[in-house]
Amino acid sequence: TFYDKNGNYVTKQPEYETVWAHGGNCGICDLDAIAQLDFLDDNFGLDTIEMGATIGVAMEAGVLKFGDAEGAIKLIKEVGQGTGIGLAFCHRVLTAHGGSIELMPSEGGAHFRIHLPLGEDARGADIGPAIQEAVERSGKVLVIDDEHDVAALIAEILRRDGYDVDMVHSGENGLEACASGEYDAILVDIKMPGIGGQGFLERIRTERPELVERIAFVTGSTMSPETRGFLDNCGCRFLEKPIAPKDIRALAAQIVKRSR
Repeated sequence: TFYDKNGNYVTKQPEYETVWAHGGNCGICDLDAIAQLDFLDDNFGLDTIEMGATIGVAMEAGVLKFGDAEGAIKLIKEVGQGTGIGLAFCHRVLTAHGGSIELMPSEGGAHFRIHLPLGEDARGADIGPAIQEAVERSGKVLVIDDEHDVAALIAEILRRDGYDVDMVHSGENGLEACASGEYDAILVDIKMPGIGGQGFLERIRTERPELVERIAFVTGSTMSPETRGFLDNCGCRFLEKPIAPKDIRALAAQIVKRSR
């Protein structure tokens, strides 16, 4: 059996595959947290390897940060409550890659059919007139995301289309960038340390109100009622992570066109 640091019973002794799946695979180092995840898996009848892999995919997609034990615990609790986050996440991943998911008739359990297109070179695809216009006209874009890899991916996609892109990794640094430079589009994550995306927008409304219409949010936190309420009422465009290159290009093109 496993007891926490205060001597309280948590769960049966986690097996090595559980420690790997919820620990190393997700970047979680707290053994108490891993034990609690193991307890929740058992309580809800979930396989620890499958749940560890699922949480790892969610972290890779930007829904959670690697090492976020509290977020992982919250995710498993949502699965146990039947909030539908798993299906919604699958739908987002599939549609981001040009695929689809549909519910099929079944005599027992749930039967889903997944469609995914064969891979192709995204640079050879038809990018459409709105995006082509952005390629020809370009513009200056600020990307604000505390996940360095995500920010670098967005920047690389837009630089290939001829945009001049700056990256910062906090709302505070975003304010400094806006104070010292001019941007045609500003793409912002919401859940970040410090003031975050919401605080960034509030400050911009006060200090640089002319930039508000150039702001769009790129976030993996739309499952939160609080975040969803903010997005529905803030007046800014938004994209859900994981992002598809064509969607981020289209978003930037729309904002740049409007700002000129």
